[in-house]
Amino acid sequence: MTYLAHAVRRGLEHTSSAGLIKRATNSLQFRPQDIPKWGGVTLFVTFWLFVIALIAVEYTLGVVARLAMIETPSSSITVTAPADATELDDSKQGLLETGPAITLVAEKPLTSSIRKTVRHLRTVGGRLAPWRGFGPFLAYHMLSGIVLNVLATCIPRFPGQVVIVSAFTGALLSPIHALWTHKLIAMPTKLSWRKRMLSLRDWKYIALPAALAVSAEYIAVYATMLFSFVIGMDKVREQAPTTGREMFSVALLTLSVVAFFFACALFLVLPAHVTLVRIEASLLADEHDTIVPFDRTFAGKVVSKVLGGTGAVGFVDAWKSFNWEARRRLIKLWFKAMAIESLMIVAFVHVILFEVWIFLGTAFIKALERQQQAGSF
Repeated sequence: MTYLAHAVRRGLEHTSSAGLIKRATNSLQFRPQDIPKWGGVTLFVTFWLFVIALIAVEYTLGVVARLAMIETPSSSITVTAPADATELDDSKQGLLETGPAITLVAEKPLTSSIRKTVRHLRTVGGRLAPWRGFGPFLAYHMLSGIVLNVLATCIPRFPGQVVIVSAFTGALLSPIHALWTHKLIAMPTKLSWRKRMLSLRDWKYIALPAALAVSAEYIAVYATMLFSFVIGMDKVREQAPTTGREMFSVALLTLSVVAFFFACALFLVLPAHVTLVRIEASLLADEHDTIVPFDRTFAGKVVSKVLGGTGAVGFVDAWKSFNWEARRRLIKLWFKAMAIESLMIVAFVHVILFEVWIFLGTAFIKALERQQQAGSF
């Protein structure tokens, strides 16, 4: 899943949207005799097929996004043979350059196209390559949930507790996160997880960036909540708008909150995660090649361990070396990912409605009639 999608999900978890959807769902309670068993099974299977498809697509797009965070556009050299001297006049023979013409051509980044990147992944790692690193991904998120809940139970509650707890969780599990990144960006290898795990000496380079990257999502949510309180969104909840002018004002305030949240996602969450991934990539062992072109020196700012350096890029240099062309490419990729996932959701809703119309049409109409008679829908 893309990090922007993670941030959006955090925002939805802290609003009343989930409660509203739950109340709307509970208000349409079907009677057991209204729903055919085969219809319920069909809806159940459709739902889980959609969930699996969405996870697969989100993960693939996340792999492409991670590769875009580290890719360094490469250049190719073309050599053109010199012109034939016999075709020129004698007066121009002395002006003729006998050497070949050398032209430096900048190649288009691989990650500028999702389809091209996925095709390249399958060429390098086989049909399942777009889901490479799924094992460390599951391990990291499962352990994150466990550690987060344990720390939240042990630490007394206070405003912003989740920010501190998530930061500790990110720092503690940063070696597993780095392993996940290395599995994504490196060429296939048969080495075990234990042999690819970073040492404790390297942990100090990624602990703080990992803490900031994980907590940035919650910071964005809290900042948005504070912004909504400052502009008076809490008063809107207390008194519903009645006139057209009041409704327009509420719509404008809502758009302001949404815009502020996306600004936090782009200017806070994005840099934090890009910085973490690039620092993790700098710690990739020298014997492992990357799938996409990658400048391990970060424009001369990193000295390899073989040459006596740390082998890790600094926090500031990791972001500064990610130039504006790469940032625009990554943002475009995220908008493409959001569009793809939105289209999938719209298609899923239409399929579900079609199935409801075919299998549960009568029961659905009866449920609507009951709610209309009760006056609760």
